[in-house]
Amino acid sequence: MNCKATDDENLGDFVKGVAILSVYVSTIVFFWIAPYLYRLVAGIIGSPIGVSALLVCLSIVHILRKTLSSQYKAEFRNALVMSLNYVTGRSYFNGIRAIVWTFDMVSAVYKYTSSSLNRWEVKVIDKRHHGTPAPFIYRPLREQREIRLLRLLRRKPFQRMRCELIHVQLDDAPPFEAISYTWRDEGPSISTSISGASLKVTPAVREILEYRQTIFGERFFWIDALCINQEDLDEKSDQIPLMKDIYKSASRVIVWLGPMQDVKDADGARGQLMQLVSEEHLYTSEELYRRVMTSTNPGWFALNEMLEHPWFSRVWVIQEVSAAATVHIMYGNVCLNWNTLAAGVQILSDPQICGPVQFLQRPEEGPAHMGLSKLIQRVNSLSNANIISQVRRKTQEFSGISMNYALRLSRNCKSSNSHDKVYAMLGLLSSGIPDYLRPDYRKPIVDVYVDAMRCIFTEGAEGGVPHFIQTAGIGNSRKTSGLPSWVPDLCAPPHFCWRGPQSYGWALQHPFRPEIVSTRHLKVNAMAIDKLCTIGALQWAHTNEVLDETPHGNLSWYQEAKELVKILYDAEMKAGEFPYEIFLRTLTGGKTVLDFSTRLGTTAKHLLDDVEYFLESINETNRLDSVPDVIDRGAVVSRVMFQMGHCCHGNRFAITEQGRLALVPVRTQKTDEFYFIDGLQFPFLLREKNNEVVFEGKTDVPGKSYQLVGSCYLDGMMDGVRNNPTWIAQIIE
Repeated sequence: MNCKATDDENLGDFVKGVAILSVYVSTIVFFWIAPYLYRLVAGIIGSPIGVSALLVCLSIVHILRKTLSSQYKAEFRNALVMSLNYVTGRSYFNGIRAIVWTFDMVSAVYKYTSSSLNRWEVKVIDKRHHGTPAPFIYRPLREQREIRLLRLLRRKPFQRMRCELIHVQLDDAPPFEAISYTWRDEGPSISTSISGASLKVTPAVREILEYRQTIFGERFFWIDALCINQEDLDEKSDQIPLMKDIYKSASRVIVWLGPMQDVKDADGARGQLMQLVSEEHLYTSEELYRRVMTSTNPGWFALNEMLEHPWFSRVWVIQEVSAAATVHIMYGNVCLNWNTLAAGVQILSDPQICGPVQFLQRPEEGPAHMGLSKLIQRVNSLSNANIISQVRRKTQEFSGISMNYALRLSRNCKSSNSHDKVYAMLGLLSSGIPDYLRPDYRKPIVDVYVDAMRCIFTEGAEGGVPHFIQTAGIGNSRKTSGLPSWVPDLCAPPHFCWRGPQSYGWALQHPFRPEIVSTRHLKVNAMAIDKLCTIGALQWAHTNEVLDETPHGNLSWYQEAKELVKILYDAEMKAGEFPYEIFLRTLTGGKTVLDFSTRLGTTAKHLLDDVEYFLESINETNRLDSVPDVIDRGAVVSRVMFQMGHCCHGNRFAITEQGRLALVPVRTQKTDEFYFIDGLQFPFLLREKNNEVVFEGKTDVPGKSYQLVGSCYLDGMMDGVRNNPTWIAQIIE
């Protein structure tokens, strides 16, 4: 057996790592006794000498730190800074924390040195075999509850990382950890030794394995990218129904928020989160709002950066976290309990607090770098984190949720495969997986979404009010072609669901019972109530892409809507009046001044003036340079803008023939009409089609059909139809 390094640099890295390790051990020992030396020197000779000695030590460490590869600079820097804080007594005096920080430093050096060892390949030259290892070939899973586990073998010096994939019955599996992570946009690119063969994995998986490997023994993991043959669609379809049981059976689920070298201040994020949770009971929402606005704690920036991680936008993580008994979050050099994060996210989700926190930025970035799209991304990430917590709580308390509830909450989440928008939620259903919804990646996506709506309609009262159909319609953004108009496109951003104070009671008295007469046609009872008179030309922007289509921005949308109202109420305007209450109610989906503030003297005009000032600050440049100023005027304005952003985005302002104010989908046409649909509390827009439809064997089906344009806000008509309405059967396709 002959040993040969891959190149001369590997041996140099190894020697360098050993040298750095020796010096760092000496430095750590100095750090440990430095407080006592400092006090002794300061008391006998004088503080300047002690300070000088410390500066010399820092200079040596700084020079050594420059030799580290970029992958470990951030990690070592965090550990070093906190150790220095202990030495100088600036921030902490807890001996236990000092031990933890010292351990972090040793870990950083060890990982660097072991990485050098791993790169120093040991090749066995066999006369009968030359070249790279053969590609790994998956052995089929044959049993009903059979799964694969990754056995990560013990780390050994001078050897590369070694793994094995073993087949086990889920009910008899050894203790293992399940990993929840995000693939990002990276494909498999790094070769890893699996059972003596070579298998390419993503950089994220490789990083997880390197961090979780230990010298003390082997470990077992379940990682979807390795334990499921991603090229075998039949195997993926068979393994998905087991996903809930896999994560439930794991000793713990590790949420991996990597790459680790990108983490700036993990300790700051943890510290701010712990402070927020521990001090919640000490402050009201108003007091917490003022504390946030006046805070200079960099921990807020670090917490925002953690919650912006792409993991929170991934649809599969909802099931992975909800099914787990224990969830730990690995972020940088810290480990968080999920319950702590969930408590903090619930506090931050308060509309009064959400806005100010999202505007916080690091001083070096400056407010001018805060674009509208980044603000929306932050709000969506926070919303998704709160949704994951809600689903986890409900599934553990009630052993599952309805399809209606599951798909509504997961609309903002992303998936690399369109089928996963439905399949990722199947394991959470309290009623089990229907036969017609069994995972099948060969099934057309249109059929999958139609079957998902069929499941929602079947749930009836158990599924609650079917708000989900409010996100359907050809008037909203749609990415999947060929969908019937009454089936929402789960790949597109969701349209706002109009909610009223009597929604639950209305659902009990007027259950929604549509009839699916074919794979594309839905039979409902409907009643016409109004027609369109005027539609605004502009769309309320939700992303930068939309702003590019509407260059005048949201300020022009607001001013256009205000001008339409002035024309409608021309007689009142001559008397010096403007219907601010009605205008505010329309823009916020039915809210009034009392919903935002109980302070005497606050009027709808005051609130709308602040709204206009807010929009002026982001006009043309799409930058929030002046937004903190308007937010600083009070938490009330923050709540108004939060609600208005949800209700107006993706909509156009309109006025009906009967003089009502309305918010309608962006692709609404003037010939569309307002209808009430039996069982749905809020009005919808329908568009008549010229073709006639005929169904074999059905005589009670009308020959004329409509397309669902979408749900809308129609002022004064959001409480449903009363007084014995006359319904007419209609076909929606």
